Amino acid sequence: MRSPRERRGQQQEDLLPLRVGISYTSAEAARRTLDHEIGRAATVDRVAADARREWNDQLRSVEVSGGTDDLRTTFHTALYHAFLQPNVTSDVTGAYLGSDRQIHRLERGQRAQYGNFSGWDQHRAHTRLLALLKPGIASDHAQSLLNLAKRNGGVWDRWVHVNGPTHVMTGDPSAPALAGTHAMGAEDFAVRGAFDSLVAQATTPHPDGLSDKGCPGQCEGQRPNLAEHLRLGYAPRDTCHCWGGAAETLEAAVADAALADWAGRLGRADVRAALLPRASWWRNTFTPSAGDTGHQQARGSDGGWTWPFSPSSDLGFAQGTSSTYTWMVPQDVSGLAAAMGGGDRAITRLDAFFRRPDGSWATGGDGLRYDPTNEPGIHTPWLYNALGAPWKTQETVRAMASLVYGAGPGGLPGNDDLGTMSAWYAFAALGIYPQTPSRAELLLSSPVFPRAVLHRDGAPDITITAPNASAENVHVRGAKLNGRAHDRSWLPESVVRHGGVVAVDVAATPNTAWGVRELPVDHATPAAAPVPNLPGPCAPVDGWCARDLTGQRDVDGAATADARHQGDLDGKGWSFPAEQLPAPGPQVVDGVGYRVDGTADGRTARLWRVTVPLDPDLRTTSIVLSANPNVKVLALSTAG
Repeated sequence: MRSPRERRGQQQEDLLPLRVGISYTSAEAARRTLDHEIGRAATVDRVAADARREWNDQLRSVEVSGGTDDLRTTFHTALYHAFLQPNVTSDVTGAYLGSDRQIHRLERGQRAQYGNFSGWDQHRAHTRLLALLKPGIASDHAQSLLNLAKRNGGVWDRWVHVNGPTHVMTGDPSAPALAGTHAMGAEDFAVRGAFDSLVAQATTPHPDGLSDKGCPGQCEGQRPNLAEHLRLGYAPRDTCHCWGGAAETLEAAVADAALADWAGRLGRADVRAALLPRASWWRNTFTPSAGDTGHQQARGSDGGWTWPFSPSSDLGFAQGTSSTYTWMVPQDVSGLAAAMGGGDRAITRLDAFFRRPDGSWATGGDGLRYDPTNEPGIHTPWLYNALGAPWKTQETVRAMASLVYGAGPGGLPGNDDLGTMSAWYAFAALGIYPQTPSRAELLLSSPVFPRAVLHRDGAPDITITAPNASAENVHVRGAKLNGRAHDRSWLPESVVRHGGVVAVDVAATPNTAWGVRELPVDHATPAAAPVPNLPGPCAPVDGWCARDLTGQRDVDGAATADARHQGDLDGKGWSFPAEQLPAPGPQVVDGVGYRVDGTADGRTARLWRVTVPLDPDLRTTSIVLSANPNVKVLALSTAG
């Protein structure tokens, strides 16, 4: 006979001592949800078995063969993380709590209302993976965001927590998220209603856009100070009411490119014509005279740039530096390369972005180089494809996937951000990545598994084979698509729409002739003229070149001791002592000549005309602001 303790233990094994049902609408709905999800006769073992079976079904969405145990563990853990969200917020009755705190019911055909959307993070990878593998859930997620926006005064919040707005981060991520969802074939939502609503947000100023509530980090306006943005073509640092003007400009350009693409799909030529030029507005915060061959840089509402400038600074940006954000132009890579001085220069810069001076891979902690722990730059390893050097994408993607991801406790680089970093790894392991957040073309790299089959709910399978895949074989020697030779470093949208078989021949050495003849197509209006904001032409005078930098600098960083904040050289109130500036007139320091303009009353001018040696190869010189050795120098790029 069993003892009372043994009998109690058996009862605990047989029955659940506590069952929990959740509803955001009522206690009765929570009870009904509980009975539907966990019956009264449920046991711990039965619930655990059900959960195991459900997760196995989810993880079989991508069936991989071969590879090491650690690789398979890392990959399936990434899928597990990615499938943890979005989260169901409706109950078994079909009711949910809206962003207006009222109870609403699912739309016709909608299977669930979802909450939690960290848009700034997720639109770069997670929503693409969701749409690729689970188009039904992706459609319901898109409908859910539209439902929440309807009950939020038509405002699409960039970070929805459960069922309410938080305003976290920057940009308008719902635009690329939904445009990409639709492009990848997830269309079972109110497509035109969502499109019209997002276009309205992108074109009609909202009163919240003039609020500084929550700034920085949680600025209330989702298209902050849109009227000023539309007037200037960029988000001014001083009046944008946003976290970072340069970052906001770049995020908006990606969003506007997405809406323009989406408009084309829906036959809205008028909207496409209006928004497509805005996809190129990244040019309005790119200055070739900042750093080596140009950077993104903050500028004010008067058109002047915020100086002095450092590529490692986060001034004007959000959770990233200028070095990282300068590359955030996935819709116009060829245009960005041209602004940097051509594809070869862009490739050289990318090389230095990913590798330290000693040749080792950069894996974070350096403001001048790639940061795999945060989202603004996670697309960057794939940019080589569009620059005609896809073998460098193959090396870089594989290096980052192996160096900062793994099966142990340190297997994730930083915050997973609702599955976004894990989704990046899943794409990297498969050897594919969305060219832009809002389209369905997939960039190609080298898969880590000999075979992977993407079983997509309600959509044809995609099979990716790489029989020679290994840790050493990181380069693509050639590829086939549905049995035919494929010489492009990207897959067309038809693969996502109709499925197919992609066969990749990988080896240890690169094939620099593959994937270079027909590059990925950009989706922004080509520039009709060079990037604006270059310094004006210089006038030769006795072997020297007088270059007028007016308009390139709006603040010289100097102020008197009793008004130090007026110099504001870094946006934080610091300034150089005006009393120690050189007197107006010609100056020579270490053999370098320059002239400091004066004002009518004989004082040093706020804006300078700088004279530098006339040398076509000269790109940078330094001008000492004071004879005082403790005063910093200001680096001026003359742009040759």
